Amino acid sequence: MIVLTVLLTIFGLAILTTGALAFTGKLPGNSFVGLHIPEASYPRSECSMILRRDER
Repeated sequence: MIVLTVLLTIFGLAILTTGALAFTGKLPGNSFVGLHIPEASYPRSECSMILRRDER
């Protein structure tokens, strides 16, 4: 039972950390999951600018 508690705690902290990074806009992109088309391959600076413009 303790092992399950530890595993769930680690899993929860990983999800919380990922959410915090996404919320602050510091979550890096990845090459494993997501769209792999030229239109989705904007440089990070352009992508940040586009996302911030849409928030207004």
